[in-house]
Amino acid sequence: MSGKGLKRRLIIGIGNEYRRDDGIGIRIAGLAKIEGFDVMTSMGINPELAETLHGYDTVIFVDASVEGEPVAVRRVTPGNSTLPLFHQITCEGILALTEALYHTCPEAWLLSVRGYDFEHGEGFSCQAEENLMHALKVLKQFISQDG
Repeated sequence: MSGKGLKRRLIIGIGNEYRRDDGIGIRIAGLAKIEGFDVMTSMGINPELAETLHGYDTVIFVDASVEGEPVAVRRVTPGNSTLPLFHQITCEGILALTEALYHTCPEAWLLSVRGYDFEHGEGFSCQAEENLMHALKVLKQFISQDG
């Protein structure tokens, strides 16, 4: 550990619980009781999140994806922001905004969990439920490797 003390780490579950599989990030955040991590949920990535992010050393975004692997983890770095369309800010965009406003940016990762049904309603599709359980294991393994 550095002289600054313990690192501040955050898991952010992103999604809409009323759009079926889109709520998977929120559910995972609610189930992820991991020592040393703060947990929060958000309906989406919004500009106000930059204020929260600048106080952390590490952040893990957890969100549903409409395509790709059932579960994937990838590094996220500051990048192009879609600021004119606030409801569509990406992880890269919010990191860029955090860096621009606070001259600091956490190390960031995105845990993507494949969803299949994004219609209005509650509950997950069978496939997304399976992916959710796998994602929890992947998240815990990833964190244990990261230290």
